[in-house]
Order: sequence, then C-alpha cells, then structure tokens
Amino acid sequence: MTKYSFEFNLKVVNVYLSGGYRFLTEKYHVKDRKKIHHWVNTYKEFDTDMLKQCIDEGADYDLVIAIGSIIMMKMVSQLTKTYGIKTIVSMNPVMVDGTGMCGGCRVTVDGKIKFACVDGPDFDGHQVDFDEAMRRQTMYQQ
Repeated sequence: MTKYSFEFNLKVVNVYLSGGYRFLTEKYHVKDRKKIHHWVNTYKEFDTDMLKQCIDEGADYDLVIAIGSIIMMKMVSQLTKTYGIKTIVSMNPVMVDGTGMCGGCRVTVDGKIKFACVDGPDFDGHQVDFDEAMRRQTMYQQ
C-alpha cells in the first residue's frame, strides 16, 4: 500500500475541490479513485473555514477546545496558532489500562512524552506533536 504525505493529500484535495478528480489520477499518479474520495471526505471533516471566517469577521475567542479526530485537532490548532488563540485538544486514543503502563496512549507534548490516560487527555494544542500521533495511529494497519 502506497503512503502519501499529509501535504500531498491536501494538495490533491484542493485540486479536486477546484475542478473535480477526472484528471487527478493521471496528474498525481494516484491509481485508486477511492483514495481521493477518502481524502476529500477527511478534508470536509476537519474543514476549518467556518472558524477562520468567524475570526476574520471579528469574533473574539479566548479559548478554542477541539475534540475529534487527530487530523481535525491538528488543523484547528494550526489555525488558532496563527491568531494567537489558546487551544485545548482532547487526545482520546484507545486507552488499554488507564495507568500509562502499556504506552498505547503516548503522545509528545512540548517535546516531552506524556500519557493521555494519566497526564491528560487534554493538552495545549499548540504543543502536541500531531504528526507523531498520526504515525502512531497507523502502526497497526495492514
């Protein structure tokens, strides 16, 4: 199974949104149309346009709380960081024992190892290493 970077996925999604996917498989050498549909649906899930629009129109937020998929929380955190808005994310991975012993809920926050089941699950979204968390989520995929 071919792995594509998040940036590549987002690039393909933006091209899709601006004109469809007819030529995408050839242009980007993505043979499976289902991948493009998956990327588009994922994009729609974490679409931060509404939050950005509210901020740009003058909404004054002191705090944003993001709860959902890791990719959605990453995108919200990236957006709010540009505006200097404090952001809390809830890292609710599968927690096996609730004591931090298994390490299944390990997350890097501000360069330090934390365990969501013991130290969290809520963390400063601007300090979470979301890329590492996403890689850890795919460790057991076939």
